[in-house]
Amino acid sequence: MRHSMRPELVAKCIELLYAQAANAYTSSIVAGSVIGALYWPVADRGVILAWAIAYGAMIVIRYALGRRFRLVQVTPSNAARWLFAFGATVFVCGALWGAFAVYLVQFDDPQRQAAVVIAIGALVSGAVTAYSLSIPVLLAFTVPAMLPLGLAMLARGEPGSVLLGALLLAWLGFMLLSGRRFRQFAIESLDYQFENAQLVDSLEEERDRVTELARQLKMLSSTDPLTGLANRRAFDEALEEAWSRCATNRYPLAFVTADVDYFKPYNDLYGHPQGDEVLRRIAEVFAREATRSGGVAARLGGEEFAMLVPDCDAALAYTIAERTRTALVGLAMPHRGSPLGHVSASFGLASAVPNRTMSISALAEAADRTLYEAKHAGRNRTVEPA
Repeated sequence: MRHSMRPELVAKCIELLYAQAANAYTSSIVAGSVIGALYWPVADRGVILAWAIAYGAMIVIRYALGRRFRLVQVTPSNAARWLFAFGATVFVCGALWGAFAVYLVQFDDPQRQAAVVIAIGALVSGAVTAYSLSIPVLLAFTVPAMLPLGLAMLARGEPGSVLLGALLLAWLGFMLLSGRRFRQFAIESLDYQFENAQLVDSLEEERDRVTELARQLKMLSSTDPLTGLANRRAFDEALEEAWSRCATNRYPLAFVTADVDYFKPYNDLYGHPQGDEVLRRIAEVFAREATRSGGVAARLGGEEFAMLVPDCDAALAYTIAERTRTALVGLAMPHRGSPLGHVSASFGLASAVPNRTMSISALAEAADRTLYEAKHAGRNRTVEPA
């Protein structure tokens, strides 16, 4: 087996060699039974039985080797060992056939001799398809099985025997050439399969990368880069979807909006980087509350935040808004530019069951009105609709 072959191709070839071993057992048993029965009346029965026992033992050994092989994974480090083990057992089988055939053709019976020659030729023909993936393995069986018989037939000197011997040797050469061609074709076919499999894997990886890139691009286009909350575009899409769903199911839809109190003075006093950190911490509170309430939180721009909560009436929306406002106060972020001395936010809200006479913008405007009232009533409070 060429060293230049890719490791996975070598492993596949060895796997196929072991997989086809069962066919060799069957053909050998059939051929051995026919030849043994044919020579039983004229040959030494002890020799026939000894050969049958020896060859049966080899079949058992090869079967056990095959079972062990199925339990392991072929790797570059053990491939040569498994190939050698297979080739060694095949060589012993070929040698047993060659020795048995040489013994049998000593009996002067042209018909029986022809049967032995045909049997050996058939076994070698089968070996071409079974073992050609490795030329050394093919040689390990065909040469000891056929060459001694061919030479023995030539050595007899009888015209019929010489003709059979010459045909055997010619057949051996033809089978080896066929084996080389068959191996080349098989290796190329397997190579194409691996290339196609790698191409499919590559395409699947590329598809996964494109899918992930599309997901990331979608997330970037719908996420506020500073806080990680939904941006205005994503919030508007969520609002339309929730509006339609609540209209169908006759559920109330709550719109909670909030402004960070005195945020411009905060930026002037502490700087924009610290202001960004405040916005991120506020966003974490909104995200937790949205998850708890089954809603969507967004940063609509600047210091303005919003929350959308389906199946939520005004009373529940007020509870959610107050819980969020209290959590923001609990962060205890100092703010010297605020009369309160810490970062806070003002909240407004609105809730309605969507219908044909009401628009999405009307719900948002109602929430904005209550937010305006909260800011003008002293800030750091939640105002619900009258």
